[in-house]
Amino acid sequence: MMASMAGVRPMSMLSLYGISKAAVIKLAEYLALELAPKRIRVNAVAPSVVRTKMGGRA
Repeated sequence: MMASMAGVRPMSMLSLYGISKAAVIKLAEYLALELAPKRIRVNAVAPSVVRTKMGGRA
């Protein structure tokens, strides 16, 4: 699952994006707990800040 640091650390002007990424992180945590007995691993990757048009730094 692809998460984001915005889901871990609040960032200005990205509230809806951050909320959705926080949900992805929690989904990964709950799925990991539920699927662990079946030896299935679940991970979410949260890369650091990347310069993009969305971030206004491109």
